[in-house]
Amino acid sequence: MAAFYSVFMLSSSRRLLYPLVMLLVATPPLLSSRLARPAPNPGDRDDPVGLTLGEKRGRSIVITSLMNGGAAARAGVAVGDEVDAVDHRPVTAVGMARRLIDDPARCDLALDLRRGHAPLVATLHYCG
Repeated sequence: MAAFYSVFMLSSSRRLLYPLVMLLVATPPLLSSRLARPAPNPGDRDDPVGLTLGEKRGRSIVITSLMNGGAAARAGVAVGDEVDAVDHRPVTAVGMARRLIDDPARCDLALDLRRGHAPLVATLHYCG
């Protein structure tokens, strides 16, 4: 009992040191979770293509939103269209499609889409 009692009878400076050390140890994980970057939103950045991609049933890539006045909206792309290929290159993942779409060397882009069961090709012009 004496040992238990002596642990809690620390001097005032040591009683403040322990919570301070615990706070410093916990700070990096807390900060890293708070500083995580949110998912991009077409309205939040300068996105001339103006579309957001998502996955449908884990198998197909689908247009989830369009920015008013963006190149995709002007080309007739609709929310719910499924993306089969970007510039006639078949895409199997959202990241792959996004990298091809965001390629800075491109000004014109062909999207091979499916709307329902009907194939559709939309040509996007989004440079200068």
